[in-house]
Amino acid sequence: MHKLIEAAERVGVELRKTGNGGNLYVWHTPSPEDAVVYIGKSASDLRVENETRWRDGLDPRHQIVSGIVTLLRVNHADLQAFHYDPASFDGRRWRDIRLKNGWSGSLFDRLDSDLPAGYGFSASTVEKLLVRIAVRYGVPIGNSQFGSQWENPIGTVSDTLAALAVDADPSFEVPEPDARGDSIEATER
Repeated sequence: MHKLIEAAERVGVELRKTGNGGNLYVWHTPSPEDAVVYIGKSASDLRVENETRWRDGLDPRHQIVSGIVTLLRVNHADLQAFHYDPASFDGRRWRDIRLKNGWSGSLFDRLDSDLPAGYGFSASTVEKLLVRIAVRYGVPIGNSQFGSQWENPIGTVSDTLAALAVDADPSFEVPEPDARGDSIEATER
């Protein structure tokens, strides 16, 4: 969870932890791991109260309910609420990363036009950004809408910023392909 927060900060999004009343939230595995399993947005505490109640009271073995129930139980998930204030968005941060690392092209031209100076992201856009950051880190993530591993999000503001945020993390390296020999050719021998 800490890497997620740091990555968002790198591209100008400040998240403040809160006990309740947040407009964004993360379900994560217990400390010290704190691995993110679900990212969501809520206009009130009702949504997280419902998810908590479902996690603690519904039995997915005996009734068909949202998959979040199993996700939260299997991962022994804990809740962390965040407050995001659109006025706190600092677009200079993502621009600095872009310049420092020499990113250019149509996706970044689009960022320039979609994020003019003084622009403040909505909580909905930050939810997308957080999900896309997790995806760009290679984390299997739960989310009701924005968790796609495929091409659809490419070129969106949230995915392009997520790529910048992860690229700017000096501790992250994409692992080399596994040489397990389990390719189609190897299994046909």
